[in-house]
Amino acid sequence: MKNVLFLCTGNFYRSKFAEAYTQYLSDMMDLGLNCYSAGFEVGKADYAIEKYGCISPFTRDRIRMYNAEKYLSEGNQQLTQELIDKSDYVVIIDVDEHMVYFKDYNFVNVIIEEWRIKDIFDWAPKITLDHLVINCQNFANGMWQNDV
Repeated sequence: MKNVLFLCTGNFYRSKFAEAYTQYLSDMMDLGLNCYSAGFEVGKADYAIEKYGCISPFTRDRIRMYNAEKYLSEGNQQLTQELIDKSDYVVIIDVDEHMVYFKDYNFVNVIIEEWRIKDIFDWAPKITLDHLVINCQNFANGMWQNDV
């Protein structure tokens, strides 16, 4: 079992989708991944969370397309060093946006995946989610190829 942590800013939209979709792919491909997510600064999503609940409606709608709602985790998790330490892989959803937070954490003992997938303020939800689908599929395929 490999532990995979997906990180974005508020743990409301991108990381929630990546966690759920990659867990769905893992189960379909029998990869044995344990996916979870967190945010560098969960408080930045407070307004959206108050309005929509703990998961973006765009994330819910896209996950529903795959009939994979059972993989959505409720709650918004603030990143801690403990979460990093229990992870084998850490996927940083937008390395350019999140580089400022790296100094606050030790990522030495994990394999880091750096993606460049922008937030809702920069890209339309369809574009963001389409890129997340591709990156999650590539990640899952890489895990499968390493397992074969």
